[in-house]
Amino acid sequence: MSTPRPIPRRDGAGNMAAWVASIANVVIGIMDGRTNNIGSVTLTASASTTTLTDPRISAQSVIHFMPKTNSAATALTGLYVTGRTNGQATLNHASSGASDQQLEYVVIG
Repeated sequence: MSTPRPIPRRDGAGNMAAWVASIANVVIGIMDGRTNNIGSVTLTASASTTTLTDPRISAQSVIHFMPKTNSAATALTGLYVTGRTNGQATLNHASSGASDQQLEYVVIG
C-alpha cells in the first residue's frame, strides 16, 4: 500500500499557486484510483469476531472486503459488520482455526 497523502487545507496563509498545485496533485491521484481509503485486516483465528480499527470508519461507513487467501474467501460468505463507531467496527464471522484469513478492505463514508 502507498503512504497516505494528507489533503492540503487552505488556511489563508502561504502561496496560493503552490496550494492549487497540491490540490491538483490530490485530484490526479484520485483519478488514478488512489483514494486513501483502503486497508487490510486478518480475521482473528478461533474467534467469531474481529475488531477492525481504522480512523476513517464512522457509524455511517460502508466497508467492502476482498479476500487475499482461500481461507479468507471461505470466511467472506458469512462475514458481516456490526458495531460501527468512530474509528472501529466489529467484523462477525465463523470461527476458524485458520490464521491466514487476510482481507483487503475499502471504507466509504
